[in-house]
Amino acid sequence: MRNQGYRRIVREAKKKYDVTFLNLQLKNRLFSELVEEGINTINNASDCAVLGFSIGALIAYFISKKIELNKCIICSLTPAIGVDIAHNTKLYKKYLGRKQVNEYKQMTYGKSKARELIFICGSEEGDSLVNRTKKLRRINNGILYIIENNDHMLNEAYVDVIAKVL
Repeated sequence: MRNQGYRRIVREAKKKYDVTFLNLQLKNRLFSELVEEGINTINNASDCAVLGFSIGALIAYFISKKIELNKCIICSLTPAIGVDIAHNTKLYKKYLGRKQVNEYKQMTYGKSKARELIFICGSEEGDSLVNRTKKLRRINNGILYIIENNDHMLNEAYVDVIAKVL
C-alpha cells in the first residue's frame, strides 16, 4: 500500500513540480548527514516544495529549518527527537543505530522557515505523534489536516489529502 501511495504522490506532484525522490538510507547515518543530503539535492531552490512521511517528515522539517522553502508538507512526523525519543530508545537504536539515537536526543524541533507549512496525520497514530504535530503547527502557524480513523498508513484517504495540498 505504501509504495502505491508514494507512486500516486509522485504522479500528482509532477503535475506542478519537477520531482526528485530522495530514498535516504537511515540505518547508521547521522540525522545531520541526511538533512544535508536533502539540502544539497534541493540545491537551495527557494521556490521548491518538500514532502516527507514519518522519519522522512522529520528530515523535511529540519530541511525547512535550515533553508527557506515555498512549501513543506509534513506527513505523520515521527516524534523522535529530544524528549520525544526517550520513550522509544530501544526501538530507535534497532532501526537507526546507537550513535544516531544519541544525536536525536540532543536535537530540538525549533521553527521552520517554510513560507507554507502543512502538517498531516491520522487520528489513530498515537497521542505522542498527534500532540507533537499539533504543537508544531501552533509554533509555526501552519495548517493541520487530521485524517479521521487513520493510523500510520499512506493509504488512499491519506494520499487524497496530500494530492489536495500539493
